[in-house]
Amino acid sequence: MFVVLFTLVAGFEFKLVPKEELIPSVRFEQLIQLPDMLTLGNAVLGLLAIFYIVKRQMSIAAILILAATVFDYLDGKIARKIKRPGGFGKELDSLADTISFGVAPALFGFNLIATPLAIASFSLFLFAGLLRLARYNITANSNSDSFRGMPITVNGLVIPMLYFIHLKAAYYPYIFLLMGALMVSPISVRKLK
Repeated sequence: MFVVLFTLVAGFEFKLVPKEELIPSVRFEQLIQLPDMLTLGNAVLGLLAIFYIVKRQMSIAAILILAATVFDYLDGKIARKIKRPGGFGKELDSLADTISFGVAPALFGFNLIATPLAIASFSLFLFAGLLRLARYNITANSNSDSFRGMPITVNGLVIPMLYFIHLKAAYYPYIFLLMGALMVSPISVRKLK
């Protein structure tokens, strides 16, 4: 009963505030530029990788994760070339990276080995990726020539490559723990220009 009453009151209050004050008028065609299209391509490739992981077609999934890495590299390169302001593009990039280089690799690992240690490892890996992206979004200096902590995108190269060299599944939990620790570490990693 309380929830219904609260919902009605909240809905009533919402109608009292003019719509223009709640939601600024921003049109997507004004926001989205070429780098953002590549970022969205990164996200789609990550989502497709997840679909193929679920279908247990791991080689295709690994290729899609690698392709997402290429899109991620290109979106940043083009954004710097056209001197794109960071706000919208940076946030969109982090969301896409979460899918392609956080969720997809964690699910990839889970489909290879699902022991309790592995599940904990893949979960910590994803948490580290989220923390790394959040820290980057609030502290990034576009003039700096290095990142603090390993970029999450590196997972898009390492995890598929380990799969293609036929690393035994038993090693994946340890690799994922290492990758997670590197993402949240204070190490300095040079940016690719």
